[in-house]
Amino acid sequence: MEKFYVSTDSTADLFKSEIEELKVFFLPLSISYTKGDTTEVKPDNFQSHEEYVEFFNKLRNGYVVKTSMNNNYIHEEYFRGIAKQGVKKLIHFTISSGLARTKEVAAQAIEEVRKEYPDFECVVIDPLSTTVGQGLLVRIACEMRDGGKTLEETAEYCNKIKHHLQHYILVSNLDYLKAGGRISGFAAQIGKLAKLTITIDFDKDGKLCIRNKAIGGLKKGISNIVKGLTNHKPMENSRCIVAHTDNPTGAEMLAKEIEKVSGIVPEIRIIGPTIGAHVGPDGIAYIFLSEDTRK
Repeated sequence: MEKFYVSTDSTADLFKSEIEELKVFFLPLSISYTKGDTTEVKPDNFQSHEEYVEFFNKLRNGYVVKTSMNNNYIHEEYFRGIAKQGVKKLIHFTISSGLARTKEVAAQAIEEVRKEYPDFECVVIDPLSTTVGQGLLVRIACEMRDGGKTLEETAEYCNKIKHHLQHYILVSNLDYLKAGGRISGFAAQIGKLAKLTITIDFDKDGKLCIRNKAIGGLKKGISNIVKGLTNHKPMENSRCIVAHTDNPTGAEMLAKEIEKVSGIVPEIRIIGPTIGAHVGPDGIAYIFLSEDTRK
């Protein structure tokens, strides 16, 4: 049985050490930092935890940050480089199609590469998610690869399990949701005055949507997340992750509350630029696989 390989772009928010350990092909997006009349563009290939913290400090200090989708040419060159190495079977993970058309662009690029390398087979997975949820699917795919599963078996499982990937993303700084067009300027202003905390998640189509609004700040928001867990029973042996946008204290608070009510000790991770730029600093999130599917 021919071994397959795993690939992802940087929207999966995997650390450099994980990419190397998992033996994953990696395609970074680019990030633009704008302040005043100055714009600087860098690749989204953070090497350390400190670089994630620096990113959120730039947001706090007034930088306008945007991540850019890789175009067809960049994808072609990326997949052509992999095919040149003799890789015949590949599974590639992109950002949710509900946020960007990256899957479509990647698939078009693969068809072009196959004209030159007809034996190159690549299945593109739309995770209907991004950040650590996407990264979790990548890690599952690597485990299946190492466990002797085929490309077809792995793609089928990932396309099934992604519908069970639940998200609770708690946002207290509403300016970033306003900037991303998720809420109006008026709603953001009222929300700030009322100390409103908003819970967003991914719907069944992989689009971000607002699920809950709570007055009372972070603690109230955490309480609502914990109450919401009664709607979704985690799968047996489910990997559960608490993630944050440079808010380790809030992440620890959420993780302890989840452990109290479920007995599960979540993994804690930091979120990268793709969702971080929309959520802003100080957000926290809970991501896990549930027995039920998304609504």
